[in-house]
Parts: sequence; C-alpha cells; structure tokens
Amino acid sequence: MYNQASKDAPAWIEIFVDNCTRSLPRSSLRVPVFADMVLGEVLFHEIGHHIHYTQAPEFREREDVAEDWKKRLSKIYFRKRYWYFLPIAYMLYPFSWLIKKVSRSHE
Repeated sequence: MYNQASKDAPAWIEIFVDNCTRSLPRSSLRVPVFADMVLGEVLFHEIGHHIHYTQAPEFREREDVAEDWKKRLSKIYFRKRYWYFLPIAYMLYPFSWLIKKVSRSHE
C-alpha cells in the first residue's frame, strides 16, 4: 500500500508480507530468486506509484502507470542481481514463445 506524503509525514510504503506470500509454499521463499520475485512484484509496483506521484506524473490510469514502472524496475533489479541467469533465459526464450503460441491456438 502506497501512502502519499502529507504535511506531517513523508511518503511510505506498507507491504503485508503474509498476503504477498500466501499462494506460495513457505519453503520456496528460502530460494532468494523466488522471494525477490514475490516481494519485488509488490514493492516495485508501489514504488511505481511513488514515482508517478512525485517524479513523472502521467495522464493515464494510475494502476497502468504503476505496472509499467514495476516492469521497468524489475528488469533493472533482476539484470543486476541475477545477471548469471541471462544466458539461460536467452536460451529458453524461444521455447516460451513456442509454448505461448501453441496455448493460444488451443483456446
């Protein structure tokens, strides 16, 4: 939850970790990349709201702007933190594209 700054307090973000991790087995959160993905989804989305309000206002739906910032910030974070997964991701990308195409044809 993003809370805008007021006269009395600076802006702040509140994350309810139990809600974020409810759908995952607890043991998967011991793997840093999974924990980062789960919490990063929420954190980067809320940071996107902060950027939208304070630095780069846009005349679009607030949630759409926050989602765009989430994608942008996640990409930066994961490329820096998990750079060693990039070669694997590049090798697997054609397979993910093929799976998406096949699943669309079955719909």
